Amino acid sequence: MPSGDPKEKQETSRSKRRKPHPKSPSKESLPESPSRPRKKAPLEASTAPTNSPGGLIASAKAKGKWLQGTVDSRRVRCLTPTVTVPNPSGECVVCFLQRDLRLQDNWALLFAQDAALSLKTPLHVLHLVAPGYCFQRTSRHLQFHLQGVKELAAGLAAHDISFHCFPVVAADAAAAEAEAKGRMQTALQELSPKVVVCDLMPLRCASV
Repeated sequence: MPSGDPKEKQETSRSKRRKPHPKSPSKESLPESPSRPRKKAPLEASTAPTNSPGGLIASAKAKGKWLQGTVDSRRVRCLTPTVTVPNPSGECVVCFLQRDLRLQDNWALLFAQDAALSLKTPLHVLHLVAPGYCFQRTSRHLQFHLQGVKELAAGLAAHDISFHCFPVVAADAAAAEAEAKGRMQTALQELSPKVVVCDLMPLRCASV
């Protein structure tokens, strides 16, 4: 005889609605798909090849020649593979910041600071205010850029780091490029650096 208990009826109806789920296979039982390449483990800093720009700096750091820092060598690229040692007649370390105008989380500035501490020389930061290079030629972009420069200068001054800012006033693109190169060459001649560090510019220059 059917039971008149409402609880029993409710449990019976629930059991009818339930369906057993098929047991999912474990990862060990799944065959490897030939179309899926295996992920390679990341290379350690000490295993970087010495013929790569990062490897040159890593080997110099490992041998304790001149660089004692905390920046991973994979974040650094040497732009002069034939020259991997500081200028013996230099007097400082120059960090050319053109895109990353911030004091914190700045790998170029951190690497330059490590180099300056290792070489026991002052650190100088250079920047060019060049409209059309890192920002558009509008008053709004210029005000935003100058506000970032102002904050960077205040942060560097709080850490006793010299900051040099040069405006590029030429309107023509070719003339502005020539003016920027001339100002940089003059600044480097006056400062006479041992090492020059620049930040990464992954974007293309803005078209004028």
